[in-house]
Amino acid sequence: LEHAARTPDAPCLGGRHHEKAPADGSKPKLENRFRWQSYASTRDHVLAMALGMRQALGLAEGARLAVFAPCSVRCFEMSLVASALRCAIVPVNENNNPEGIAIVVRNSGAVAAVVAAQEGSETVRAFDELLPGHVVLLKPSRKKDADPAAPAHPTLSDMARAGRATDEYRAFVEAVKAATDASDARQKEQPQKEEEAKKEQKEEPYPVTEAEAEERKA
Repeated sequence: LEHAARTPDAPCLGGRHHEKAPADGSKPKLENRFRWQSYASTRDHVLAMALGMRQALGLAEGARLAVFAPCSVRCFEMSLVASALRCAIVPVNENNNPEGIAIVVRNSGAVAAVVAAQEGSETVRAFDELLPGHVVLLKPSRKKDADPAAPAHPTLSDMARAGRATDEYRAFVEAVKAATDASDARQKEQPQKEEEAKKEQKEEPYPVTEAEAEERKA
């Protein structure tokens, strides 16, 4: 938050991004471009996701959130979301089978999960059995043989969209705007104050004592 306030446009997180997931369920291609995400956009996105997840999943302070995902920008953002919600992250190894996933989730007391897996996959079904209605996908992706009639899970983008619609997020945006406007106003006033100070220094090349000031008045 401090960096976002002082240097909002400075780069914060970066990585290579995937193209939009193809409709046929095949793996999206990795783009060659490296993209940076600023401190301000990271702050806003993390807050939106946190508010959306709190609203949709009922995450209270101290709750435990299971994360089944590879090391990535989105995975790191989950640690920031957990920090914003004062929740604990429960990392679930990607090599775990459904039995291993069940052991981690049950022993940790996780109440919700963010999963990097395709709709209809064995992994998603395993989390659904353990945490029905409390599973969020890292991004939209569906297996070729997945049941098209099955309801789709919400994604992190859905959580962020829901968070931006809350009164708390709108109040935060207004507060940031007010603080930014006040900072801009101070920066505009600074050159004028410096110019006035220089002018006073030219008029008074050395400090005037009280005695001298009294003599001048006399």
